[in-house]
Amino acid sequence: MPVNISSEMDDAKWTADAIRDLDLDFDWLIIDHYKLSSKWESFMRGYVKNIFAIDDYVDREHHCDILLNQNIFDFNNNPNLTHRFASIDCIKLFGPKYALLSSKFFKLRNKTRFNKFNIKNILVFFSGSDPHDLTCLTIKSLSCDEFLDKNIIVVIGLNNTKKEKIRKLVSSRKNFSLHEQINNMPEMMSNCDLSIGSGGVSNLERMCLGLPSITLSFAENHRNILISLDKLGFISHLGDFKDYDHRMLRSEIKKKITQKEKLIRQARLAYDFVDGRGCERVTLWLTESIQNMNLSIREADYDDCDLYFAWVNENRVRENSINSNEIPYIEHKKWFKKKLNEQTSKLFILMIEGQPIGQVRFDKIRNNVSIDYSIHRSFRGKNLGKKVLKLAIREYKIIMNNQNLNLIGEVMPSNLASSRVFEGLGFKKEEKKHLMVYNLQI
Repeated sequence: MPVNISSEMDDAKWTADAIRDLDLDFDWLIIDHYKLSSKWESFMRGYVKNIFAIDDYVDREHHCDILLNQNIFDFNNNPNLTHRFASIDCIKLFGPKYALLSSKFFKLRNKTRFNKFNIKNILVFFSGSDPHDLTCLTIKSLSCDEFLDKNIIVVIGLNNTKKEKIRKLVSSRKNFSLHEQINNMPEMMSNCDLSIGSGGVSNLERMCLGLPSITLSFAENHRNILISLDKLGFISHLGDFKDYDHRMLRSEIKKKITQKEKLIRQARLAYDFVDGRGCERVTLWLTESIQNMNLSIREADYDDCDLYFAWVNENRVRENSINSNEIPYIEHKKWFKKKLNEQTSKLFILMIEGQPIGQVRFDKIRNNVSIDYSIHRSFRGKNLGKKVLKLAIREYKIIMNNQNLNLIGEVMPSNLASSRVFEGLGFKKEEKKHLMVYNLQI
């Protein structure tokens, strides 16, 4: 990467040039960078099909197709949270269900021993850098007679600036051991009975293994998450690093040692909450494997107006429509309300894991029913069209009490994908001037 990149837009232009030079047709551009915003993503839209953004902050907007944030969100108390950080038609993969953890953690979950909890090995790890020297403070807190029978396992990263100080502290204590820049953290955590650390990915890793945790926060984007996890009973959070208290930490460790049932309950809650299959789920969303995920259907309601508006004005949808002009919002809003209230129209939204990925509309005139459908731009070409339309037709038949009806699909000649979908479902083709008409008797 050139050294003269001084701004976000310089970075975007350099990235665009690099993609152009590679001369490859990329399906996804994956971005995980705190300093690149929706401005960068908007610029890159002209060079890639889809953008997948990873962000564990909750205060920045994105212009992407999928947004992954593995932190905790309280959707029940804040229903608007899902649309605050990205466009309404963005797929939002939120929460620990999508935590990107090494597959080793999932494989080691079967070694978790809830019924044999006896705190012997205590892990101390405050991220790779530990900018506030919490490792040294914790070592001093645990350097007392009441913990002499415990193995204190201290782990530090390459960027820890207090390495020499930590080495001296550990070397002078018989029951302490130091491990630097290790590559076997999953195994290390699996062999411990209690952990003292910070938030972030490490906290999710501990939860995945059912390792009880005592936490202190020092990163702004972790603070509220740890507080929420503590309230839900997943961890024991002692507050911010500025409020560090030796007595408080020692007292909490003693509680963990003596209150075994509470310790086991916390471990089980954490274990059940983070199952270690986040990478597997994310991969399904990014590949053609999405067609194998469970598809559900629901009727549209007034809250879906803006979602439909985003979908109907998407470039490819307009290109494949008989009327290719962009639809004004005021006009769309009136039309949407009218369609929802019409007895002859039924609007459905298709969902995968609670995320809307397409729509199907049925408009009935006597015994003829016209069909309109579209798939989210990121999931076209993944063999979803036939599955979506088949499910919607089945649902529509149930609602219409299995009446004898003629379904009609009108397709532009250039829209070969939709033609294949209708033909695959048994529709009969009729060629008309500038239009392909498909019919199916149900």
